[in-house]
Amino acid sequence: MEIYRLVYVSDTYKAIDFDHSETFENKSFETNGTDLQNLRWVESDSNNPVSDFPFIMGSIPIISEKTTTVLQSFIDKSDIKLVPITVENERYYYLHFKKLLRNILNEKASKFLKFKNGDIMDIEKYVFKQIKEDIPPIFKITELDKCVFVTGEVAQSITANNLVGIKLEKCEQKKLGLFDKLF
Repeated sequence: MEIYRLVYVSDTYKAIDFDHSETFENKSFETNGTDLQNLRWVESDSNNPVSDFPFIMGSIPIISEKTTTVLQSFIDKSDIKLVPITVENERYYYLHFKKLLRNILNEKASKFLKFKNGDIMDIEKYVFKQIKEDIPPIFKITELDKCVFVTGEVAQSITANNLVGIKLEKCEQKKLGLFDKLF
């Protein structure tokens, strides 16, 4: 099974002007969705085209109505709540992941950037374990929940439907060796 990381393309598309990221981080949209209406595009981006994936701050997953239609069957299998937002009278959706996947990242082969206290700051290289069981077609992981990952089937759908504003970065998969399993 192939796995891809969705990488937001920020330099050629319009960006959502939004300075309330705590609305997403604190999940306050659950009770107060009005914060997510009447958003605007960043003025300096006015000549840029609109993306099908206008992620906020590069990591808050927002998708267009078109993307929602194309990926709906995958979204339905992924335990994601679609939270509607409005950007200049156009409908978009925030992908609220109800559950994160754990224990599928090969931590020995992945490359981490860590704070002095050992907490993960960033992951420079994502390497997944060989996955045999079914996983959701669109998911996030517990190690660092700022990235969205998709299976090869979703990646093919994105490409086949000419969805723009996202780069598909193929992730490696590596079987754990006997030594890794013991320690």
